Parts: sequence; structure tokens; C-alpha cells
Amino acid sequence: MAALDSIKTIVVVMMENRSFDHLLGYLSLPPGNRTDVDGLSTDPGWLQRFTNFDNGQPIPPFLSLDPYDMPDDFDPPHERPNMALNLGSLQDGVYPMNGFVSAIPASVATDPGVRKLVMSYFGAEQVPASDFFARNFAICDRWFSAIPAGTQPNRLMSMSGYSRIDLNHDILPSQDLVYDWLTAQGVMTKTAPSLTTSRRP
Repeated sequence: MAALDSIKTIVVVMMENRSFDHLLGYLSLPPGNRTDVDGLSTDPGWLQRFTNFDNGQPIPPFLSLDPYDMPDDFDPPHERPNMALNLGSLQDGVYPMNGFVSAIPASVATDPGVRKLVMSYFGAEQVPASDFFARNFAICDRWFSAIPAGTQPNRLMSMSGYSRIDLNHDILPSQDLVYDWLTAQGVMTKTAPSLTTSRRP
């Protein structure tokens, strides 16, 4: 515990609707070619495996040169049933990850140029802040949602290690958070605001 005494602040960053490949997958591509990062690949077999199809059109992962290219009203649903469609049907113990584009409802977007944006990724020039942190601090390249579900269940997983819900709710369930544990251990003097009455924005 002596080493912990020198730590004054811990910052936890939780982003929504982003994956490791989307923000930092480029680190394993040229010119960086980091072999310690399990990110994107130019290998034809890898690209074939993760290419998605939309109305018969192949959409492999591609570099998005504009980080502001996402239309304001483009918000594909990401509750648990939607995530099941994204992952695809289990095949020999592996999810094919082939439904990210085809599962987007027509009510969300019909424009193929918009729908394919879910397969895009950024490079260092598009995300300079993330790139700085990745080059100067440790990163975790096995970066996935704790459960294939929406925002609130994953927030609870991050702050509790478990979730009593797998769908978003207007009122969150009462459950202990890591802040409660830290307070009980004398690491924190005050608990974070209760989440039991938090509502969806």
C-alpha cells in the first residue's frame, strides 16, 4: 500500500460507441508496425475475415480522414439484441463479427456512404490526443465492452464489476460501486454520488 500513498489522482476515461480498433488499431499498421499491439492488419486473410457486407457490397475496415464525418443523427441502436446482430451467429465457438453494417435499421440510415462509417477507423492525425497517450503510456489492446449491451450496463460493469441489468433503464438498480469499496478500505473519504436515481439523458 505504500506505493499507493503517492497516487493522488486516478483518471478513468470511459468512451461510448468506440472500439480499440476504431481509435488505436492503426498502431499495428505501417508506418508504426507495432508488434506489441493487437490492432488492425493489412493481411488479406485478416481483411477478408472482418469485411462486412451491406446489401451485397463488401465493406472492409477503412481509414476515415475526417473525425467529424459522423452525421449528428446517425446513432445505430446498441442494446443487447442489437449487439447480438452485430456479432453474428456463433460458429465453432467464435462470433464472426459480420453484422455491424447490415444490422443498422433503415430508420437510422439508408445512405450506403453513411452506413459504412461503422467500419471506419482513425489514424494518428485524426486522434492526436489518443495517439499521444498511446505513445507515452501503457495501453490495453484487448479493449472490449464488458458485456455486449448498451451504455448503462457497461457503465455499471466498469464501476462495479457486475451489472444487474443488460438493457438501459430510466432508473438504475441499487448496487455497490468501486467507490463504496474504496471508501470502506479507507482509500477514499467520500463516496461518489449515488447512481441509484440516475436517469438516461
